[in-house]
Amino acid sequence: LKAYAKLAYNDVPEDDNIFSAITPGFRAALMKLPEFASKEYVELEPFKKASNVFKWAGINFIVHNGVPNAGSAEETVYFWHKEAIGHAVNQEGMDVDMDYERKQRRSWARTSMDMAAKVLQSDGIVKGIHTNATFNNL
Repeated sequence: LKAYAKLAYNDVPEDDNIFSAITPGFRAALMKLPEFASKEYVELEPFKKASNVFKWAGINFIVHNGVPNAGSAEETVYFWHKEAIGHAVNQEGMDVDMDYERKQRRSWARTSMDMAAKVLQSDGIVKGIHTNATFNNL
């Protein structure tokens, strides 16, 4: 919630567009919190059905082991507003190829394209370090 507060202090809208990329270790730390697992606070029942994507406390969480330093003593986690990050696709440069082989009754398709992500509003992104279920360096 400290990261959520930092976003709010940066005038980031408090809406359904706040996301977080966390590690499995961070999710394990959340599961130790009574408020995370209690039906009084959440619709999700995390101990009945684990999911790598869930919503809690107004934040859309994505659990991924590809987050920097995942599994280490100091795991990096990110919180951001959807409008703080942009994504672009070069549609004119797309290479699309497809065909159907009647003899084998097989169809196939291959597509390649150039894409990029870009930080649009740095105030809408918070980087934190997860160490023993606490945040450092927010």
